[in-house]
Amino acid sequence: MTKRRSIISVDEDSINKLQVMYLLRALRRFMSLKDLANIIGLDETLISKYIHGVILPGPRRAKELLITLSNSDLVNKLLVETVRGMINTALRVYPDILNLASLDIDLINYYVLNLIKKLNGIEATKIITVEGGGLLISGLIASYTSLDLVYCLRDKYIPNSLIEYIRGENPAYSNFLSLPMVFSKNDRAIIVDDIIITGTTVKTLYMLARRAHVKISAIVTLIINERIIKKLKGEVNSEIIYELII
Repeated sequence: MTKRRSIISVDEDSINKLQVMYLLRALRRFMSLKDLANIIGLDETLISKYIHGVILPGPRRAKELLITLSNSDLVNKLLVETVRGMINTALRVYPDILNLASLDIDLINYYVLNLIKKLNGIEATKIITVEGGGLLISGLIASYTSLDLVYCLRDKYIPNSLIEYIRGENPAYSNFLSLPMVFSKNDRAIIVDDIIITGTTVKTLYMLARRAHVKISAIVTLIINERIIKKLKGEVNSEIIYELII
């Protein structure tokens, strides 16, 4: 993946290969190599090599494996149950997927790579996010796209930064965000957060970006509350890209 003239260009073949590895790793926690072999029709030894990254499938096989796995009712059931468990665990603390990275980082990588495919052709030079769970997702996206990562701090004053107070969020969690002023005239950015439940954080990030005279090409999240999608679209003049709806 390269950044050329500020347009995100995605090497889908390379992403597909990595997705096969991450998805097989995630599924291996619940299924035997024999079960996986029965689903995708490959030798158990070869599957084990894919899982451990010893070798990766070629472009054609990787695409075929992703299609086969996505068409499996058993695989889809396991993915849905795993994601639901991840979300429920996160929301018992607060909406922060970072708390769950140790539970299934392979599955998170798999879904983030899906997000990156959707970013293909988007004009951007930077990622704007906030400390916490947003950094996990943003860091992964930045590593694959070579976008510069800029993150806000919560309730901390930074020299040469913009301050925006948060409206509608629990004050015990955060009162304001500080955005470092590290932008040039031609910068365009995507805003990234891990989970959008109320939209409060991303709207605050959006207001900060506008004050910094940075145009936002897209708001990107791994998980979004279905009820907030329409409302958020009416409040921000940017594309909303997401992977999972709750």
